[in-house]
Amino acid sequence: MSKIKEKFISLYNENKWYWFFILTLLVGGSIYRLKLNYDIANYGVYGVAEIVSYHGMSSKGHSDINYEYFVDGQKYTSGYSGHRLNCEKDNDCIGRRYEIKYLPQNPNKCFIYFDRPIE
Repeated sequence: MSKIKEKFISLYNENKWYWFFILTLLVGGSIYRLKLNYDIANYGVYGVAEIVSYHGMSSKGHSDINYEYFVDGQKYTSGYSGHRLNCEKDNDCIGRRYEIKYLPQNPNKCFIYFDRPIE
């Protein structure tokens, strides 16, 4: 048996509860995310969101985007990290509007469609 394999088995045997905890978090988080996506896709309501802030791209090409939307007269703010917008010149994407879909029973749970701009 290779030394690396022996080392891994030794680490696993010494920290079984740690690995179980990490695996539980990963599986639980995945199930939560799948359920949320399912609920938004099947029970969500469409709305319009406006970009209110944009923080440039990191070395990996990700950007942080914050947007606002209104549901029954109440303002909600959400954010997204990872989508590339063509927004490098003077934050010209601030004020752009996009279609979103949110859960009517909990409007904080939403998904923004960057491929569906509102003109």
